[in-house]
Amino acid sequence: MEVEESIRAAVLAEGARFFKALAETWLPKRLGLERPEGAKGKRTRKILTAFGEVGVRRAYVPGQGCPLDAAMGLEGRYTPKAAEMACHAAAMHGAYDKGEEALRVLSGLSVAGRSLQRLVNRVSPEMEKAGADRKPAEPQAGQRSNSQLDMTGVPMRPEDLAGTKGKDGDPRKKQIKVGTSFFQEKGSDGEWRILKSSLAHTVAYETPVEFGERLRDWERLRGLGTTSVHAVTADGAPWIWELAGQWFPQAVQIVDFFHACEHLHELCRLLHPKDSAAADAVFTMRRRMLKAHGAGCLIRYFEAHAAKHPAKKEIAAKLAYFKTNEKRMEYGRFRKEGLVIGSGVVEGACRSLVNQRADLSGQRWHPEGALNVLRIRGMVIDGIHEAYWKNADAFPLVWHDHRQSVASGDMFVLHPEGGGTAAARPDGDGGKARQGCHTSGTGTGRNQRVVAAGWVQTPRP
Repeated sequence: MEVEESIRAAVLAEGARFFKALAETWLPKRLGLERPEGAKGKRTRKILTAFGEVGVRRAYVPGQGCPLDAAMGLEGRYTPKAAEMACHAAAMHGAYDKGEEALRVLSGLSVAGRSLQRLVNRVSPEMEKAGADRKPAEPQAGQRSNSQLDMTGVPMRPEDLAGTKGKDGDPRKKQIKVGTSFFQEKGSDGEWRILKSSLAHTVAYETPVEFGERLRDWERLRGLGTTSVHAVTADGAPWIWELAGQWFPQAVQIVDFFHACEHLHELCRLLHPKDSAAADAVFTMRRRMLKAHGAGCLIRYFEAHAAKHPAKKEIAAKLAYFKTNEKRMEYGRFRKEGLVIGSGVVEGACRSLVNQRADLSGQRWHPEGALNVLRIRGMVIDGIHEAYWKNADAFPLVWHDHRQSVASGDMFVLHPEGGGTAAARPDGDGGKARQGCHTSGTGTGRNQRVVAAGWVQTPRP
């Protein structure tokens, strides 16, 4: 273990030295930022990179700062890669101090928990805006889509709950709405399956109308909700169906089968209050009928048995849930068409996305603080967090496959100790420079390509 730790430390230290040479010598030269107009000397800044903290000297322009910072795509003192690693650790662990520990153990980077929190609160709103500006995706032929909605609670500080009414006394949590969407594809066996790579999540403190509009616009960006068949699956909460009717008028509305079964079980207990075995037997049979044929036969059964029952009023009141949602409980038809009849995806998101990060013992949040970290957590779960930082990276270098042929041209040596660059010509050994790492350049302006130790410049969009 000690040997491995020593090797890792040495590799990170060497990477830090190379980054320093890159940022202080090669990059300013390539971008014409060695002596920018109006520059007054140089200033050193400690930058957090994927290799650790690196002190970089760059030209300073009064009133403008250091132009090289923007060229490197810095987010505060973080490079884009370091910011990605820090945000991931902050979002995917139960608390910021746990994120601090995970970041240190897994990457060797030392960032205090409070610093992680400040970074998350600074970048999260911009990350959401970038997501809203994405070009809409096109669904594949034959795919169908499903949207699911629910809400859960996030514990808040008392001052952030002023004026809020709780269910039983003083409130402790603020309700946050959760939306999930995904595509379905038909397999070779004829079965419809959820395309897991298409799963997407969104969270917000909003009214049903606001959240519905957000969900519609957000789904359009991902191509969800634009398929020939679109379904909304949720529990029987009235706000969800009002939202679905307004923003997804063409969607098939489906009440979660397991929520319906909970209501069915209560009906069976009302029908046989003193005989749990009889109640369970009725439940088993009626559950099977509900899944195969829908709510119509269930409604007729309980209406007939409730006519002379002592709990007639209670049964009628409970049966109203099924009458209201009868069209949303045509489970036999839904299953034949391959539609999703369970809202387990969004219920799982309430737990894994929200509760496991923002509803742990002792946690109390300000609304925006919780929302900021949950947005980033959602991006990580959806697999788009890394892509955001790659797109945000203004550093004109992206990783390049070493096997790709290097364009011919002037060669430069970047000495590992950061001692500057020296011109060199290729040897006769396949175009490699005599020592260190090499670069080559072709073209000018936006079409310039620069290769350096496996890095290649690509034009900015």
